[in-house]
Amino acid sequence: ETLDLPTVVDPNDPKSMDAIYSKVDTRKKQKSKNLIPEMYSNPKGSGFTAEVKGSGVNNFDFDLKGKK
Repeated sequence: ETLDLPTVVDPNDPKSMDAIYSKVDTRKKQKSKNLIPEMYSNPKGSGFTAEVKGSGVNNFDFDLKGKK
């Protein structure tokens, strides 16, 4: 679907903004897909642990698995 939208929009002019936003349906047409594997997006934790030391550098390298 091709929309005939204005090429120049003035963000300070409500009529100019309406010219573009009144033609665009901002409702989602499809459900978004989570690209993060479920084990890493779990709010209860991923199962990874690390010890934070009070002095020195704290580097944490985790072996993540999943599609790239």
